[in-house]
Amino acid sequence: MQIMRVLNLSRQRKAALIFLVGGLLLFAFLFLNRPFSDSASGGAANYLGGKTIVIDPGHGGIDGGVSGNGLVEKEINLEVALLLRDFLEKRGAAVKMTRESDRDVSGLVPDGSAARHIRDLYGRGRFINESGADLFISLHVNSCGDPYTRGAIVFHGDDSASQALADILQKSLNRVTKVNPREGEYFHQSSKIGDFYLLNYSSIPGVIVEMGFMTSPGDRELLKDGSYKREIARAVCYGIVRYLVGKEEGRV
Repeated sequence: MQIMRVLNLSRQRKAALIFLVGGLLLFAFLFLNRPFSDSASGGAANYLGGKTIVIDPGHGGIDGGVSGNGLVEKEINLEVALLLRDFLEKRGAAVKMTRESDRDVSGLVPDGSAARHIRDLYGRGRFINESGADLFISLHVNSCGDPYTRGAIVFHGDDSASQALADILQKSLNRVTKVNPREGEYFHQSSKIGDFYLLNYSSIPGVIVEMGFMTSPGDRELLKDGSYKREIARAVCYGIVRYLVGKEEGRV
């Protein structure tokens, strides 16, 4: 009888130990994967302290980018950029923007012999390379000949730092952009290497974020929605935090 009591007690202790370890593992999982807060009071204010980020809202001025059904790319790019700036600054980042209004950046390259759109592109590259920033994000809206192609695509150059940033941002955006799928639609879910001037000639890690397809009725419907554009900005912010904090300060 005494032996049975000892065995029962041993089983009880073992069960309690398993329960305790399981609870600790669950707590650790939930803690490490908790969402970020959007407010300074939520503890996010110092995540990006000491970091500088360039946001480049594509197009502007006489260059509207792609358009469709009353939507103009340059306006969407700027609206999301300003939202993203606010999210990043709440987390302590210093943010530099290539433009904060409806204009281009050609004035940064006074060489009148080059076409305006070339000077605009060079101006953005110069701004980024002279910024002293940790990374840059260039915001755009995509287009193609297939109205069934949807979703965000993050383009990166051939350097490993930009690829790592692109992969993290793509995963963050995938949680937001695959909304109301319709039969026959194809959603982009992977980052891609891109042969673009900013990616090829920038001296810091950076990506081009195509936030959706103007040629997709589903994406156009979403890009009209201010709350959806806010979610896009938030997803990019979360990706930046995970990239920089995971690299420099440990996972949060």
